[in-house]
Amino acid sequence: MVWTGSFDGKEWSSQAFVDAPEPRAGLVQALLDARPLSDEALAAIPKGATSAAAGHLDLGGLLGTIREMVKKIDPEVAAGFEQGLDEIKQAIGMDLQADILQTLGDEWAVYTDPTIGGTGMLGMTLVNHLKDSGKAERALSQLEQLLNGMMKEGTAGEPVTVSFMTSTQGDLTIHYLAVPFVGPAWAIKDGNLYV
Repeated sequence: MVWTGSFDGKEWSSQAFVDAPEPRAGLVQALLDARPLSDEALAAIPKGATSAAAGHLDLGGLLGTIREMVKKIDPEVAAGFEQGLDEIKQAIGMDLQADILQTLGDEWAVYTDPTIGGTGMLGMTLVNHLKDSGKAERALSQLEQLLNGMMKEGTAGEPVTVSFMTSTQGDLTIHYLAVPFVGPAWAIKDGNLYV
């Protein structure tokens, strides 16, 4: 792997080269064998965005790759890893890989647009073109209900409560965490998850 950086006139230029001959496997394959982004992924970034980035990340496939790697390295560690995933499944009532991560697409975009979310880190919007928007919405809503129950239990008797709530704007349902000063939110529109 080679990385260089230098001044290019008044600008800074950097270049990188990674030599990873085929056939590639594991995380190297996941990171280097990405296909070009679709027009839909790029179209999710508004024209007024002041900063943006986009790329591929298949979270369901990544978890599957990690599971296979752990099995090859140490079967005992793999058994503990699978036990941990089973405990997560019992806790949330869903399979993390099949019911949540596999509903997400592998194309992601992130942007800041002052007319949408404001400026800076708190105004960032993350977009994922979902594989299965119906299943994703059901899974995220179920997670939201679970978290609401946990937060209600954790703040019992306290003067302030924290919970996820919803707001409807036309045909769009916005799920948001009702806390002061910031409003972490998510919504699904036209097959895209917006966070």
